[in-house]
Amino acid sequence: MKQLRELTKIEPVTKQQEVIKRAFMLYTEPVDVTGDELSALVILLNLSLSKPVCNDYLDVKRAKSYFEHESFFDIALGELVWAHTHNLKYPDSRVYGQRIITEHANPPELGWAHNSGCYRHTIWLFNTFLWEGRETSLMEEVRQRARAWLWALKKLGLNKDRLEKLTETVRESIRIPSYPDEVSPYSPQVQFPYQQGYVSVTPVVSHAQQVQAERASRMQTDHRFVSSELPHPASVSNLSASIGGNHRQLFSPLQTKHKPQHGLLQSRKNRAKYFDDYQLTNRRICNVLAHLCGYEPALTRQDYHRARNSQVKVLRKYLALWLLPMIELRDQYEETTVDAEELTPIAKEFIQLPTDEITRLGKALSQQAHLTLQNNKYSKRFAFHGRLIQPIRTQINWILKQFQKTLSTELPSTEQYIYLTEMRAEDCNAQSSPSVVGLPSLTAFWGFMHQFERGMRASLKESEPLSFISFALVVRSERLFNAANLAEPKSVAKKRVVSAAKRPTTRCNWRSDLEFDLVIKVHTNIDLAARYQSLQANLPLTLAGGTVFPPELKKNTSWLRSFSCRSELFFLLKGIDCSASWVYPAGFHTDSFYELLNELEQDESFIATAPGYQHMHTPCERSGSVSSMHSYADNLLGIAKALNPIEVRLLGQPHFFSSAFWRMRSSHESILIEKDQD
Repeated sequence: MKQLRELTKIEPVTKQQEVIKRAFMLYTEPVDVTGDELSALVILLNLSLSKPVCNDYLDVKRAKSYFEHESFFDIALGELVWAHTHNLKYPDSRVYGQRIITEHANPPELGWAHNSGCYRHTIWLFNTFLWEGRETSLMEEVRQRARAWLWALKKLGLNKDRLEKLTETVRESIRIPSYPDEVSPYSPQVQFPYQQGYVSVTPVVSHAQQVQAERASRMQTDHRFVSSELPHPASVSNLSASIGGNHRQLFSPLQTKHKPQHGLLQSRKNRAKYFDDYQLTNRRICNVLAHLCGYEPALTRQDYHRARNSQVKVLRKYLALWLLPMIELRDQYEETTVDAEELTPIAKEFIQLPTDEITRLGKALSQQAHLTLQNNKYSKRFAFHGRLIQPIRTQINWILKQFQKTLSTELPSTEQYIYLTEMRAEDCNAQSSPSVVGLPSLTAFWGFMHQFERGMRASLKESEPLSFISFALVVRSERLFNAANLAEPKSVAKKRVVSAAKRPTTRCNWRSDLEFDLVIKVHTNIDLAARYQSLQANLPLTLAGGTVFPPELKKNTSWLRSFSCRSELFFLLKGIDCSASWVYPAGFHTDSFYELLNELEQDESFIATAPGYQHMHTPCERSGSVSSMHSYADNLLGIAKALNPIEVRLLGQPHFFSSAFWRMRSSHESILIEKDQD
């Protein structure tokens, strides 16, 4: 925790001034000013003055000049009415004359957004600091009539009448919850089913959540952050102005990349190898093996057990990937031209043994895994290590037992499934929420499915019921990039005369190109296989602001199929390339950015997502809404689990159909994309 008195002792003076200024900005952890209230107020007032140029933020005379200007104090009071808990002007500063104050608004969590020319006059009131062990702001202390701060204000020239006026204005500005009566044409609206119709939702960003993201990005952490730049930052908010419009977002990609001819069976043919040795010798698995050997002991027993459980799961995953060429070879042995005499003894046994006897290979495969470690200079120290023999043997036995189950399980189905494979989506919005860049929002995938359902319903008779219930998602490849799209002209340079067309401000956004598969669960009594032409014709063409295409014609892929048998569908799904990634529900959502970061650290397979919205008030009628009902909603942050296809295969068919699907739950409190309880 930084103390103000310590910052004032920094040498040289130029560095001291730079550190002091940064300490009172919203994007840094607040500085403790307990006992230094007068100095803190002097700094805040000097930061609020643009002229003359400040060479010393501890200059009392310059700070007093702020209250000597009659207009400065009145401007500051006038800007208090533009305090907000959620910012309607982010990211489009053209939204004007609107603000949101929620119930039980806390002044330290308030931001400001209005005229850019007034930004500096808000610094001394809105910027936060630590005082008596809690984060607060001058607005809060004036509202609470804290004696130390009232004394400091009087000391710097604020008379009694002005002090009373300031106190009253602060209390009035945040006393009553406030929502706009009209939806701005520059505010986005997203429609969702609600009761018997639709509700239009305008997502708004929480000032407190954005501050948390900015502060977290400046901490020493393993998480990666990227930035996106906003034009006219001082018109967007006081936070945006303090960082020059360069907002930081958590970068949480799936890290999947399509590799042509990546099949491990093809690799075996090329190099005559029956195991993917890289999976047991790369840096990631070597770090896990080092932890399992006790090279870095945990501080507590609880930490030890938590870490060990996580590391054993990672070890299991990489052992399964190491075995994947053998599994693929067994699946496709009859279709290949491989001569059994060319196989090694262990490969021959793995392929030819009956399914119910495959677990006999546990000991031989365990020995082969240690030989693989021994033959690599980086991993040889782990070969036949006393603390690794049992874990490796146990996990290989588990993999063989699960493999045995996946080959023998058959379950009846009560639904039909539509399987879209190798779909391409280009130029999608990768900023799923204002604080996260990565996989497009889950609401976008649900919207794609819902639009598909609406199109199909329109082509059917009323007596033919059809309901798209949920979806499962696997991403084959993902490419993220930061680019600006050229907007369409929307206005003219001069009215009432012939003039050139103008475009809105061009703004850089994080975009993504995806290749994905989608499995849609459908409740209907019609045969979807007989409606193949209708399914193709009604497939939506957009996803998350991007464009959707089927696979390239040269691939000759049957990209749209329907299934009524789960086993037939799972037989196809379990053969998906291991470079892809399934996106599973993890059952976590929050509105706190710090809680999101803590949860991400629990499992390396977790990724940050946007699972939906939380209504800030009960949906109601509002002018400017595209639906009969409208609601302003807070962006929720969530967690999804990225699973390798080999993990999905080994977990088995029942686990897939009970755990992989997402569905929407809409209520008067929230709109959530959550796990479908099969």
